[in-house]
Formats: sequence, C-alpha cells, structure tokens
Amino acid sequence: MAPLFKHAETREMADQLLRAARSISANLADGYGRTTGRERARFYDYAASGARECRDWYFKARKHLTREVLEQRDELLLRIIKILSAVIPRERADRNTRARRRESRRDRGGDSEQR
Repeated sequence: MAPLFKHAETREMADQLLRAARSISANLADGYGRTTGRERARFYDYAASGARECRDWYFKARKHLTREVLEQRDELLLRIIKILSAVIPRERADRNTRARRRESRRDRGGDSEQR
C-alpha cells in the first residue's frame, strides 16, 4: 500500500482503497451490534460490497504493487466475501432477535447469564 502514497497520481487510489477497507470492518462491527438478523444482514451486505470494492481498487493498482501483495490481498478479500455470502442469507432468514434467543435459552435453562 505504501507505494501508492509515494506518487501523486496514485494517492487518490490509495485513499479510496483505504476507505473501502475501513468500511469492511466498520460495517461488520455495526452489523454485529444489531438485534435482528435482517438488520445484521444489511450491514454485512455493506461489508461484502466494501470487500468487492477493495478488490476493484487492487486491480486498478496492480501496476504499482507486487504480485505477492496483490495475491495475498485478493485471497483475503475473497475469503471475506465467501464467508459473508454464506452468513447474509442465514441472517436474513433469522426471525428471532438476540433478546428472543436469550429468553428462549433462559426458558430452557441453558442461559447462565445472571440478571
């Protein structure tokens, strides 16, 4: 990434790449804090979009980065996309909120949380 900041013509590219990468973790964190599966899925979908955008920016930066860096980053971003592609549909289908799941576990005697 550092080589992209060295040249004026690639600084904007580096900035956009960093913004896209930061959006992945920000949306994962935001989604994790949501109470319904539908809400979580929405933010996880934003995170997947950020990962796809990162891949695009790395593709555009391919002339300025080493093959090793590009392959490593692409592999990581693909793993993120694959994981989210599996998680998002499950979260969308989840009708229970976290509070309902805790209540259900507590009713069955499986929640050791003390209140």
